[in-house]
Amino acid sequence: MPRVMKPRPHSVVLTEHAWERFQERAGPYSRMPRRQLKRLLHSKLNNQLASGVYFDNTRAAKIEVLPWLTAVLEVTPSGWQVLTILYVDEEVAG
Repeated sequence: MPRVMKPRPHSVVLTEHAWERFQERAGPYSRMPRRQLKRLLHSKLNNQLASGVYFDNTRAAKIEVLPWLTAVLEVTPSGWQVLTILYVDEEVAG
């Protein structure tokens, strides 16, 4: 009998640029370890995927990391790549 294929969990790739922007803009959370931030982004992404993800005209999805920060993610063959971290004000302006 053939084996049932299970879907692989998606991976979140945090770019160096996004990590630097998080450290600049996170305020009291800037000392959060990189691994913990990746776990937080992974869980936020799972919640967003369950409720429906909105992609803008640049094919990027935006999810809230902290109440004042938004992560911009793009789908790549290796998983989800975090491109940058924005202030909520910058998201509205840009």
